[in-house]
Amino acid sequence: MITNILIGIGILIAILLATGIIYEFFASLQAKNKYKTPKGELVDIGGHQLHIIKTGERQPYQPAVVLETSVGANTLDWQKVQPLVAEFAQVVSYDRAGNGWSEKSNTLRTSDNIVSDLHTLLAKADIAPPYVLVGHRYGGMFIRKFQEQYPDEVVGLVLVDSSHPDVFNEEDNEAEIKRLQRNVRYFQPLGLVRFVTRRNYRVNTLSDAEKEQYVAMMMADNANLLREAMPILTHGIELPTTVDVPVIVVSRAEDEDMARERRWAEFQRDLTSLSETSKHVHTETNGSWIPFKEPKTIADAIEEMLVNLA
Repeated sequence: MITNILIGIGILIAILLATGIIYEFFASLQAKNKYKTPKGELVDIGGHQLHIIKTGERQPYQPAVVLETSVGANTLDWQKVQPLVAEFAQVVSYDRAGNGWSEKSNTLRTSDNIVSDLHTLLAKADIAPPYVLVGHRYGGMFIRKFQEQYPDEVVGLVLVDSSHPDVFNEEDNEAEIKRLQRNVRYFQPLGLVRFVTRRNYRVNTLSDAEKEQYVAMMMADNANLLREAMPILTHGIELPTTVDVPVIVVSRAEDEDMARERRWAEFQRDLTSLSETSKHVHTETNGSWIPFKEPKTIADAIEEMLVNLA
């Protein structure tokens, strides 16, 4: 009796696994065909092409606004923010190598190489400095690296719930590495990551068509997420402790009931010490996906930055 039950359970599990694998295979195939046309333009930066979306009109003497995503993300992460910013400035978003509609690169996805790619892309796409750089999560560290390497070209930073380098330089990140590896290597091929993402609150602000495209492209980017995150997770990242440009820190609402959130809030407050000219803005939502939940808060911070620089 027990043997028959175990056999039945084993068969059920096998059927569920097979169903998940088939679901993920056909969903990925359909997405690859349906969304193969880029939303913007492809620019050859030497060895590979990067996808960039340019919107809005640049006013005389006004900086261009450059949007940088977190790891394993693409231009669709800014789809609610970019149209708002385009109402008062020239704004560009792009896909890093291997993400979205951009081609893969043979170079390691270190912050130095990512910054070099972006610098070349902006030049090739005729987006001249100066720039106001806007970075979400890991993207906040990437734009700080850009400002370090090209200080004469950056006039302001907007850090959107930005990751803090001390998170990676002081802590053991083995657990996070294993979590990402499990998602990409095991859970995604079974369709579980796609299933969960479709129900994630970050996509609930999108229309059905927008949600379908976002989830499809995010699943395609997941394989590159590890390539982008691993250099920082394993070796940390060194960034200047001060900058000589204005900084606006946009952070999610603080949740005092969770130790992890309290620690994150401390890091966010520390980011305001980067510049003598800084401002800290809190959102109403306590979720990390501010570009989807409160895009106007980000757009308002960018507009304030531009007004103060004028």
